[in-house]
Amino acid sequence: MDSLTRKKSYDTAVIHLKTYAVSIKKNHPEVFYIYAPVVYLKNFIFHSGSYFLFKKTFDRLTLVEKIIKICYSALYYTIIITGLTASLTLFFKNILKFNFYLLISSIPLYFIVVHAFVLRVIEYRYNMPAYPAYILLTCFVIARFLEKEK
Repeated sequence: MDSLTRKKSYDTAVIHLKTYAVSIKKNHPEVFYIYAPVVYLKNFIFHSGSYFLFKKTFDRLTLVEKIIKICYSALYYTIIITGLTASLTLFFKNILKFNFYLLISSIPLYFIVVHAFVLRVIEYRYNMPAYPAYILLTCFVIARFLEKEK
């Protein structure tokens, strides 16, 4: 296939895809405005967290590599779920005050809203700048838990 034919095929595909997207917005707005963002949100937050840990697929890993990958994924999920829960809790508790808690809790929420709902780009790399905030929020939860245990 020469470059001219390839370009023409690409342009035709783009036109068809844009027409399809417009028809979905028009005929099924609930899919475009409700269902798709929820799916984007799920895919943006919940993935293994260990995409690039090993170059091999999971079924080709050794037992030790599988254990390492599972432990890393468990750590990722723990940090994301705990950090997101703390983020939501602190954000709504401090929404009327401007303080450190509001600032830190709004970082993950900002990344989620902008990337999953507005821009609709949900690659792993777009959530990583918020990862330190997730870790900080998880440490906050652990510190609060340890304070209550005393």
